[in-house]
Amino acid sequence: MSNKNLDLLFGDYKVALRTMMIPMMLGMLIMQSYNLIDGIWISFLGPTALAALGVTTPLFIVLNGFANGMAAGGTSLIARFIGAKNKDKADQSATQAIILAIIISIIISVIVLVFQKPILSSIGGKSILSIAVQYNTIIFSGAIFVMLMAMLSGILRAEGDMNRALYIMALSGVMNAVLDPIFMFKLNMGIQGAAVSTVISAIIPCIVLIYWLLIKKDAYVKIKVKFLKLNKKILYALLMVGIPASMEMLCISIQLGFMNTILSTIINTNAVAAYTAGMRVILFGIVPAVGLKLALVTVEGASYGGKKFLRIKKVFQYGTKLGILIGLSIGILIFIFAPQIALLFSYSPQTAQLIPQITLMLRVMIIFFLSQPIGSICSGYFQGIGKGPTSLFTAILQEIIFPISIVLILVLSFKVNFTILLIGLVSGKLIGASISWIYSYIHCNKDLKQYGSEGELITENNKLNL
Repeated sequence: MSNKNLDLLFGDYKVALRTMMIPMMLGMLIMQSYNLIDGIWISFLGPTALAALGVTTPLFIVLNGFANGMAAGGTSLIARFIGAKNKDKADQSATQAIILAIIISIIISVIVLVFQKPILSSIGGKSILSIAVQYNTIIFSGAIFVMLMAMLSGILRAEGDMNRALYIMALSGVMNAVLDPIFMFKLNMGIQGAAVSTVISAIIPCIVLIYWLLIKKDAYVKIKVKFLKLNKKILYALLMVGIPASMEMLCISIQLGFMNTILSTIINTNAVAAYTAGMRVILFGIVPAVGLKLALVTVEGASYGGKKFLRIKKVFQYGTKLGILIGLSIGILIFIFAPQIALLFSYSPQTAQLIPQITLMLRVMIIFFLSQPIGSICSGYFQGIGKGPTSLFTAILQEIIFPISIVLILVLSFKVNFTILLIGLVSGKLIGASISWIYSYIHCNKDLKQYGSEGELITENNKLNL
């Protein structure tokens, strides 16, 4: 079982978390950057094309949510079997995870492609339906590659190979940024060229991943033909983490939609614009928290598989400290330089007037940078130990129940303004994250008390119940 990635995974948990977090953080920053660049290139086609991109974005978020969620399910289960030193089950889980990703991508593609016209029309695309359908059809025709890229990368993460997972994200991001102008302008394909670029930017990384896992075979986990037959227990274990993890993206979308509705109704469209601009900055700022979460899923999963409950608690505690330290550091920097950051959105006299509101939002959001890493640690902990529904419940607390409830109470009870609504939002997130963290900590102690520091022995009877 000697492998440098596994040595890192089972070594000093502090080093493992820090080392695995950095490649994930860098990769996600690259992905965030290319999404921004994609929008910039499409903006050259005019407001209609940009609006079409905006209308199709919710569907693409759903696709990415399922891709990343199911990958989290694969990472968690494989890591748990690796921790239990059950290589056959790790190989079988990896093989089944790939099959599951293919099946789900086909189902999603068929549903979206068949019903895309009424769906796009219902979310504001009636006046631009033709161009939106052109873009969306190409994207979802290549959905299988988006799903496969995420799942195959998740397999590498499960054994601690974060560097190659980073290379894949970097390859995809750079390819998309380079191919966009070629297909859109050089080949005169317009917005369809942007869609083709996105699909190709998933296909090529898939080919590289397939080469590593199926031809070169230098990963610890192996994809084997004998495991192609579907196994109900393994599929169930994959879905028990994958589906709730996928739904967590929906929670975030609900909160964003709710805030847009409240701001446009209670304040004005300028408040919505300022909130949208501010959230673009926030999404960059929380990347380290998400990178830490991905690393935590792997380390906690391997620890849980080996029934090392004291290590699980220590990883959870250290992850919390590290997340808060990084989150607050980023939050303080954004707080200090908020006016300068806001200037990035002053492209015209119309947007220049938003600078005070954007600055205000970025400064209020310092509380967000405390709550987000706490919430991510809780989610990563429960995903790592295979309790996907509990992870989803913590996300619902943090993203929907408390933030939306507090904002609604403020709206119904007081005369509110932009500042008060933002404070209500971040206060709700902090309360939800704090409750989630307390519950997670109690859960850690409960397992430690019940099983001891090393836990029960792994037997043939409980292997599949990891």
